[in-house]
Amino acid sequence: MNKYIDLHIHSVYSDGILTVEEIIETAKNNNAKIIAITDHDNIDGSKELLLKINSDPLLSAVSGVELSTVYSWNNHKVKIHLLGYNIDINDSFFSSELINKRNSRKKQNIDYTKKLLSNCCIPDYGIFEHVDFSKHVYLKKLLINYFSNVGIDCTAIIRYFQESPIQYIDYDFSLEQALSMIHNTGGLAVLAHPYQTKLDNTNLELMVSSLVDQGLDGIESTYARASNQDNLFAGFLAKKYNLLETCGSDFHTFIYGNFIAYGKDNNLCIDNCSLMDWLIKNGKERYTKN
Repeated sequence: MNKYIDLHIHSVYSDGILTVEEIIETAKNNNAKIIAITDHDNIDGSKELLLKINSDPLLSAVSGVELSTVYSWNNHKVKIHLLGYNIDINDSFFSSELINKRNSRKKQNIDYTKKLLSNCCIPDYGIFEHVDFSKHVYLKKLLINYFSNVGIDCTAIIRYFQESPIQYIDYDFSLEQALSMIHNTGGLAVLAHPYQTKLDNTNLELMVSSLVDQGLDGIESTYARASNQDNLFAGFLAKKYNLLETCGSDFHTFIYGNFIAYGKDNNLCIDNCSLMDWLIKNGKERYTKN
């Protein structure tokens, strides 16, 4: 029976629904052999994963993170999610920078929520004590879910979001800063879900070429939520620009029919990828087991 690789999974430490223990159990049930937890701007889930499977004979892992970045390219700013693999999870500077970004998001989310509730004349119903505003999660969904659960009509909240959408300031890393942080911990930097940049293929290739000049190491060429055509083009870019290839489900929740190791309609089911091959060949697999 084939064993699969899934290097893009989210846990409850960011915006996933499963604990690390539940991810491990699910991965084993889904015939995974190597996984990575890549929470948004948070390595706590990755730390827990590596600790819990340290002596597990059935599953290996590589450390991971997904950094929210912005890249000033071709006279406009492109939002890019950058995956970091084989990072040193004990690097104090790296950890502190992630904490700073999460604290920035938390403050902006709380300030915005206070203004929203004041303008909508809605009591807070304990939301500031019960909700972690530092998590990478869509604030509109978070607020609507919370207030719906306490029986509040969310019409005014939805209207406020439409009229005054939140604008995060100084939250995203610059692409250059994120690359430097990943490389300084001995990690590899990979462009996540390239099609989500919303660039056409011509401009996507031009941008990838620019990112390679900046030091990009790899590209997510098999992504469960992308079309087959998009994945094929990502694979073409990997070969043309000598980029390492990765594969991932980007699992958050079961409701989209996207599963760890399997993807959607079994469109993942990958048993090897060049990034893992490179780590093992070069003796860099600090956090994987043979």
